[in-house]
Amino acid sequence: RFGVSRSRGGRVRLHLSWWNSLKCSDLTPAFALLARAGFFYWGKLKMSILNCTQHTATREQLAAGVVDLNGVDRELLLKLITFESLPNDAQLADRSADFADFVEARIFDFQCALIAPAPFWAFHVEAELRARNIPFVYAFSRRESVEEKQVDGSVVKRSVFKHAGFIGRVPKRSARESAVRAEVLKLMGGGQLVGDRWTPDPESGIIEPVPAEVWTAAEKAVDARRVSHSRAVELHGEWRGRHVPTWRG
Repeated sequence: RFGVSRSRGGRVRLHLSWWNSLKCSDLTPAFALLARAGFFYWGKLKMSILNCTQHTATREQLAAGVVDLNGVDRELLLKLITFESLPNDAQLADRSADFADFVEARIFDFQCALIAPAPFWAFHVEAELRARNIPFVYAFSRRESVEEKQVDGSVVKRSVFKHAGFIGRVPKRSARESAVRAEVLKLMGGGQLVGDRWTPDPESGIIEPVPAEVWTAAEKAVDARRVSHSRAVELHGEWRGRHVPTWRG
């Protein structure tokens, strides 16, 4: 129902009886549903990829969800991926472990890392990241020819690289979420997670809710392994990633 009245100043007021009688408690379920839908929609559209390459992200990559490192982290990254002299196999392996330490300390809130190691180093880097279950992707660019007209009327052709996607699978969840789910399976003694529920075997037809205390224990275990940023970086001096504790399992 609604009614119309006119104030002293001549303004028309609309009265909605159902709105006036509506309580805040009545709106809570609706707001909760909208919030869930909003987060779901945003999560489907927005990726979050940590840039661990020597180049800053292009405009297209930023739009795709790539996030650049800044400040001290950027300096350490460039130091880790730059080789000033000819390395041997042992040095490549050690540098790969240092690089993985660096990525592992910062990948927590991201879905994966964008990498571009030197070809002679790529095998070691990929093996180290896979050993720690750190997801990574490569950027794929397409070469395009662009014509630029000069002041004198001449035309200069030059090649530019346009971001065309990623090589590798971008996980749906952040590294922390994936680690928590892996920890839950460890605490449950194996099996699989179907959404937020657990099953010993998908073919068994048994699907049970995961106890709240198991989720809590898994989150605490994963958070305890997370590297403290203040202890993981050092502005001056040599990189000491080999001596920095990590949150690997």
